[in-house]
Amino acid sequence: MPKKVWQHCALAVVWGLRWQLNGINPSIRNRPSLPCFVYGTLLIPDVIQAVLGRLPDAQPARLQGYGAYLLKGQVYPAIRKESPLRNTSGLLYHGLCSAEWQRLDDYEGQWYQRKLITVLTGKPPLARTQACTYILRTSFTRLLTDRPWDLEHFKKIEQSRYLETIRPSDHAQSLLFQSPPN
Repeated sequence: MPKKVWQHCALAVVWGLRWQLNGINPSIRNRPSLPCFVYGTLLIPDVIQAVLGRLPDAQPARLQGYGAYLLKGQVYPAIRKESPLRNTSGLLYHGLCSAEWQRLDDYEGQWYQRKLITVLTGKPPLARTQACTYILRTSFTRLLTDRPWDLEHFKKIEQSRYLETIRPSDHAQSLLFQSPPN
């Protein structure tokens, strides 16, 4: 593993990550090489950088049959199943290590669970790609509003305040630059 990737994965572990098995299908848990489909705040480079400590390789993708909506009292979205004609645009992040998946699980918290999905990528003819994404747990669906999530509104109004709530501590950030053990 390249030194820089190792450092980012090690940093993710140091930040106090824990594997949250609740709601994660073991077949998904054991397949960290799947890409991650993101559709909300994790689309923003500063946010994914704050969460993972790096910018992973990304590819545009669409999730067919889902819409992204704001959660009550929050500035971020969740997706819900809808008409097959509805699409949610997002990105596929490739090359995530197990520690980075753990960091994403921790970031998404108890409200979301990781699910295996199929997304569309490329230009027609579209390719179908298996990926994981985070879907609101059934017990929290009552928190979904009917207001579609707006990425541009988030960037303009909410992003700077939101980033302050997720930035790692200075101590954790300094660990990024330490050499790996021999």
